[in-house]
Amino acid sequence: MSNRPSRAALLASLIAASALTACSSTPGQPTASSATTTGNSSAATSTATRPKSISVESLDQCKVLTNEQQQQLGLDSPPRLIAEGSADTYGNKGCAFRRTRSEPWVSYLVVPRPQEGIEAWLDGKRRVQVSELTVAGFRAVETRNGAISCNIVIDVAERQSLDIQFRPDSTGFTPDQMCEKARQGAELAMQTLLQR
Repeated sequence: MSNRPSRAALLASLIAASALTACSSTPGQPTASSATTTGNSSAATSTATRPKSISVESLDQCKVLTNEQQQQLGLDSPPRLIAEGSADTYGNKGCAFRRTRSEPWVSYLVVPRPQEGIEAWLDGKRRVQVSELTVAGFRAVETRNGAISCNIVIDVAERQSLDIQFRPDSTGFTPDQMCEKARQGAELAMQTLLQR
């Protein structure tokens, strides 16, 4: 009998982790990884420099990674829009890109957020570990959910962002390794968007 978790259990845990990361702004309700927050309000209000503005309002999140890019990331299952119970507080849904046929089993979740830029992560109200970085010339933040997942949230347009989460469904990944994988996925996603 396989020790591999069921598909329903994996999707439920993926959705829960994404919701925890995206909705952790309620005071007194820290996520499992709530420890420190970096950044300040002046950084949040500064004008971002972007190679170009990319609206994600009508973005098909399941087309953000091409077939070739999915292969590059070691993914082997068709992308799947996560439907019931998966929306964040704004109603945005994610698309899951997964490796399911052999270990390590991993998932990328791509969520467009046309109502929220990265400044939401830089005002000090979300009690998660946040650090700033650049992805394909765009400002971004890295948010860590302990040993569960890592998200790269990219400032794609004024008050709009694209959230790329990496989550291992197998053991053996360190938080640094998860964030490295999340950054790889984010770079590839932005390559796709920049070519449109």
